[in-house]
Amino acid sequence: MKCKLITTASNIDKTVMLQKSLKKYGWEYEILVHKWEGFGDKILKTYQYLKNNPDIDYFFYSDSYDTIVLDTMENTLNKIKDKDCILMSAERGCYPHPEKENLYPKHDSPWHFVNGGGWFCNSEIFKKAVESNPLQSHDVDQVWFTDLFLNNPEFVKLDYNCDVFQTIAFCPESDFEIVDNIKVLNTVTKSLPTFIHGNGHTPMTEYYKLI
Repeated sequence: MKCKLITTASNIDKTVMLQKSLKKYGWEYEILVHKWEGFGDKILKTYQYLKNNPDIDYFFYSDSYDTIVLDTMENTLNKIKDKDCILMSAERGCYPHPEKENLYPKHDSPWHFVNGGGWFCNSEIFKKAVESNPLQSHDVDQVWFTDLFLNNPEFVKLDYNCDVFQTIAFCPESDFEIVDNIKVLNTVTKSLPTFIHGNGHTPMTEYYKLI
């Protein structure tokens, strides 16, 4: 099984902290540098990369400017029981269309809305999803993923427990605790997430200290 982290960037200098963390934990990764034309770019560029590299069976995607990793790829893969799906990062806010909140399935976790900043995927399932739900660069990735989740609950899942992906926007400080200066404990779900994502321009200063 070949797995890789894929990310996209129009300014490679803004990926420094993500790269530092990936190197610390030994991840194999690819940064797709491109001219920014819209939020749909990251889906389209990832899709094209996978088409050109059919040997990649599974992949993680992470936003590159405001995210770090705090564990190895091997440990992170072990957290994912069903790998033949699209596992989406979750967040507390129903964004950018709050009116879709009532369409979501009910869940006890505060993190129960789609966040487009992190995903784990079976490559073939992802490619078929893009081909069946075409988009353009100007489309908003989070809207595309939200509709994909709401319409395809059989293969699009949310990381409700934040085992893999942790968004920190809309969260009180009490949701998180730094452990041994290397990990972040989610005090609600008791998980130790791999990806820490400062979505919504949430400051990452304290988390950057961990790497």
